[in-house]
Amino acid sequence: MKTYSTQNIRNVVLLGSTRSGKTTLAEAMLYEGKVIDRKGTVEGKNTVSDNTEYEQMNQKSVFATPLYTEFLDTKFNIIDAPGSDDFIGGAISAFKVCETGVLVVNAQQGVEVGTEIAARFADEYKVPLILGVNQLDGEKANWEGTIEGLKEAFGSKPVIIQFPVNAGLGFDGFVDVLKMKYYHFVDDNGKREDLEIPAEYIDEAEELRQALIEKAAEYDDSLMEKFFDQGELDEDEIRKGLGIGIRQGEAMPIFCPSAKKSIGVKRLMEFTIRVAASPAEKKELTKDGVEVECKADAPTTLFIYKTAVEQHLGEVAYFKVMTGKLVEGQDLENPETGDKERITAIYAVAGKKKEKVSELVAGDLGCTVKLRAGKTDATLAQLGTEIVYEHIKFPKPRYRTAIKPVEQKDDEKMNEALNRISAEDPTIIVEYSKELKQTVLKGQGEQHINIVKWRLRNENKIEIEMSAPRISY
Repeated sequence: MKTYSTQNIRNVVLLGSTRSGKTTLAEAMLYEGKVIDRKGTVEGKNTVSDNTEYEQMNQKSVFATPLYTEFLDTKFNIIDAPGSDDFIGGAISAFKVCETGVLVVNAQQGVEVGTEIAARFADEYKVPLILGVNQLDGEKANWEGTIEGLKEAFGSKPVIIQFPVNAGLGFDGFVDVLKMKYYHFVDDNGKREDLEIPAEYIDEAEELRQALIEKAAEYDDSLMEKFFDQGELDEDEIRKGLGIGIRQGEAMPIFCPSAKKSIGVKRLMEFTIRVAASPAEKKELTKDGVEVECKADAPTTLFIYKTAVEQHLGEVAYFKVMTGKLVEGQDLENPETGDKERITAIYAVAGKKKEKVSELVAGDLGCTVKLRAGKTDATLAQLGTEIVYEHIKFPKPRYRTAIKPVEQKDDEKMNEALNRISAEDPTIIVEYSKELKQTVLKGQGEQHINIVKWRLRNENKIEIEMSAPRISY
């Protein structure tokens, strides 16, 4: 894989409720970029994301999975975040390293609680959103109801870029009011015909285009002036205005893909590449509140947003190159501890697939292995560079339970396993109460805790018991 410049990188987190279709959309994006030559399915347990035994068994995302694809001379980094609120830590880690979010909405269910929770966290962490109304090929797909729900949830921010034709089991295309084209799809692999808009949809298309132009003109005085003078903006001008609105968190463009049939996936990616922010536009705060620009001609710094222990590789550290250029064999240090690290290998990541690369530039995402001091939420920097990035603000735990092994001899083994799990997921907190003589496990909810229980039993072969923590008097 070639080295991409900062301007030719897009980092996108996929958000949405459980079963909204994020993993299927990610699969379609990888297929369009030819990173994979055959699309897997969640039901078939063969997607690039959702690649752990637990995820495949339950057919839902539990861990935030880094992926990438290559499209229109751009490296498109994707983090497929879990939909359940119990696993929100994965999305919050992704917010640290992504400039844009795609909020996926199930057209059969409309705006769900998980939709609103994901949007609320994205707003809190200042990650602008593009909306993808997915599953319009479902039997119960309801485009009008979903649009109404989006407007109720987000006010005037949503603006329609596309509307579906034949929503439901016969869904086979959409009208794009930015391009003023009708895209008709002839198979389930994204093959399409670019046609003129059918006569029966012209009035609706022109009305929605006018609304789109008005929305785009809101954010730029020169565009507003032209709109008042001529009543029209061209395609590039609409993109310009929308881009400003998206960055300000005031515009949420609506697309209507079918991830399963690869309908509209290319257009969604194309729009994101042309309109959404590149890493060069995002300034990152240091621990001391100083803004750092994402520039390639600067000392190398990187931020580790996720770690995991993987079979055959050991501990893997997933990072974003915040400044400079990372090259194989480079020596870095953790400025907070003074610990030194040598980067022995660099990989581009698509789930379990790791493609070795010689370098990554500012703004890119990748991973490395066998770091001693590189843990989640840590900065690594070129020697002598005193930059420490602001730590991720994870939510406080909402659920707690006492935990102990069935066999007392497994106590030390259990504690070691719990510490590893907590290092991978900082929203899992393990505390030992000397006063109560209990190990207390804290997390975001019952599902979150059950994952820990499953991992102890299946990955570490430790049988455990859980109970209500004792009360201190």
